[in-house]
Amino acid sequence: MNHFSARAATGYLTAGRLTVRSLPVGSWAVGWLAVGCLIVAMVLPASAQVFYTEDFEDPNGPGVDYTTTNNINVIDNLSDYFVRTDGSGIDANFGAGYGGVSNSFYWAGEDHDDAGVGGPGFGTLCLEFSVDVTGRNNLFFRGLFAANDASNAYDSGPASDFVRLTWGLDTPAANNGLAFEYFTPDGGTTEFLALDANFDGTGDGAAGVLTGTFAEFGFAIPGTGSTLNLQLCAQSNASSEEWAIDFFRVSEEAPLPVELTAFDVTADEQGAVLRWETASEQDNAGFGVEHFTPATGWTTLAFVEGAGTTSQRQTYRHQVSDLTPGAHRFRLRQLDFDGSHAYSQEVETTIEVPGTLALSAVHPNPFSETAHLHLSVPVEQKVSVDVFDLQGRQVASLFAGHLPANTRHTLRLDASRLTGGLYLIRAQGEAFTATQSVVVMK
Repeated sequence: MNHFSARAATGYLTAGRLTVRSLPVGSWAVGWLAVGCLIVAMVLPASAQVFYTEDFEDPNGPGVDYTTTNNINVIDNLSDYFVRTDGSGIDANFGAGYGGVSNSFYWAGEDHDDAGVGGPGFGTLCLEFSVDVTGRNNLFFRGLFAANDASNAYDSGPASDFVRLTWGLDTPAANNGLAFEYFTPDGGTTEFLALDANFDGTGDGAAGVLTGTFAEFGFAIPGTGSTLNLQLCAQSNASSEEWAIDFFRVSEEAPLPVELTAFDVTADEQGAVLRWETASEQDNAGFGVEHFTPATGWTTLAFVEGAGTTSQRQTYRHQVSDLTPGAHRFRLRQLDFDGSHAYSQEVETTIEVPGTLALSAVHPNPFSETAHLHLSVPVEQKVSVDVFDLQGRQVASLFAGHLPANTRHTLRLDASRLTGGLYLIRAQGEAFTATQSVVVMK
């Protein structure tokens, strides 16, 4: 399991159960309180304080303790169901049935889009949970997960099978928590659902394969709020695509020692350099470097291996290239060897347009159908971008209007009305003129 904590690069003073550690404002400290330029952290006991449990034992739970897609809680036949069950009425296609159940009941699914369950188009069904976390900090989720690991029935591609848990604090459950995706070690001869720790849509390997015996997985939840929304969604549209969940818990826990002493980002022309440092690490597999844009949301740029378990100071660096002008947000996703993870706070930097403008090269060049180029300016101004032939005649206008500062504008060049040959593209603003050539192939 995992939590991030933050610690000063210099020494720190402990008095009773209260630790005061010097740390710059804005540094990383999940669930800690920033006071001036200090981080004040309660030293919590090692054991977790579990304050929410859903073990599916209550027959009145569906619709009360949690909700399901279209209120579905049904067994159509032995191999078509989405249901709270103790194993009766369903037929496991992988031996004696699920093992390691926390008590008697659990939630299970198979072939959801059968007409008697969700119906066509409802291969993906969900459960939603709402947890009161008012006044809670250092939140951590744990749950039991299992799946058929014997019948090789799972699908890949657009209809890929999965089990995914997302979360939100006072917001819809849109943040990645856990994901189990299609995984094959041998090109499809054997197929499983396996932990997808980097959320790229593919299971990561044999170590995270779900089996018919429930196994525990968890993750840290950064931040605080009043209501924690959890959503468990699974895709299953054929027999033997079986999965199950049990014993969901949310707890408050002491931060474990992946102790961050620095995390910053510095703009570097058209890129950025991220640097971070840890004072100690425990079972640290590494860090996912994540980048946010309004168009794509959070995406993983790279994974930087951690030092495992160490009490020695570790320093890390990652270069991000080819960033467009404007503001860019980054965070780290620290991953333990057991698959649990925690997020850092975000850092931000602004890539400014150097000089009077930034005009990218045309791509592709030469081209026969369409090509693109990008233009940015350091201050808002009126800009025109036109295409001229070698006789100086304007043959196309790519842009005419005001460009905001430090934002990339993509221009499209269409060759359908141009003859083959060399052309000049001229960008003109209030304080600059730039020209570049492009070749049209016909």
